[in-house]
Amino acid sequence: MREIFRTTLAERDLLDIWAYIAEDNCEAADRFLDTLESTFRSLADLPGMGRSRSEELFVPGLRSFSVGRYMVFYYLNETGELVVMRVVHSARDPESLLDD
Repeated sequence: MREIFRTTLAERDLLDIWAYIAEDNCEAADRFLDTLESTFRSLADLPGMGRSRSEELFVPGLRSFSVGRYMVFYYLNETGELVVMRVVHSARDPESLLDD
């Protein structure tokens, strides 16, 4: 199985998502993060599942995959690890994720 690396921004995104959902329901927040982790493992196994975003966002190999109302932005690095770059709400402008 491929290694999974989360950028600092992705780690912050996950904490923010958890905190937002946990305002209403901590158990739901835990379940959603479990769903995201399961998705990361699936993407590591089949990294071509998502939509290509390289030309649109000028990041070689960048792809996105929807999980509920959120988008996981990821790519494979030079050693073959899956890099989770960001996890953002789907209403957010994808180009703005590179500005943070």
